[in-house]
Amino acid sequence: AYEKLFNRLPNHVITVSHKRKVPEVSVEQCARRCIFEMNFRCKGYDFEAQHRNCWLTDLTVESGGGVKYHKGADFYELIIDGPLSRFVNYGTGSLPLLDGYQIYNKVMFGLTLGACAQLCLTQTTFECGSFDYSFSDKSCHMSQYIAANLNGLNHEVMPTYRVMHYEKK
Repeated sequence: AYEKLFNRLPNHVITVSHKRKVPEVSVEQCARRCIFEMNFRCKGYDFEAQHRNCWLTDLTVESGGGVKYHKGADFYELIIDGPLSRFVNYGTGSLPLLDGYQIYNKVMFGLTLGACAQLCLTQTTFECGSFDYSFSDKSCHMSQYIAANLNGLNHEVMPTYRVMHYEKK
């Protein structure tokens, strides 16, 4: 039941400096430990299924500056009401650029992740189906397209840009 309070992002981790390690637990037990953590405000956890390790964190995707690809571990982020809760987080990557196509309908800079999600939801000039958010320059790249329309995500993004892809639920 507690696991349902989190969004799972397979093969990604939020950080390597966690607040607490809880060994030998299931995903559900890890979620429960996060919810009932008393020493800090737990916002999510990285979980290594093979080793049954639970790594609690007070970081969100935004405060942690994005996530990192990491095979064999999944990041679980606490679902918080707000514009971002209406999107699915696809992790690191962006929509691929296609010759002759304008992939992004609107690009804005200096926005928080939440503001980007809100802007996508309230677009009137086009139907915003997804956005790519760059943590390095706080840029919001909104698109009418979703990854499936464009043959998947581009994961060859330079790591310094720390870009993540979100699609409407």
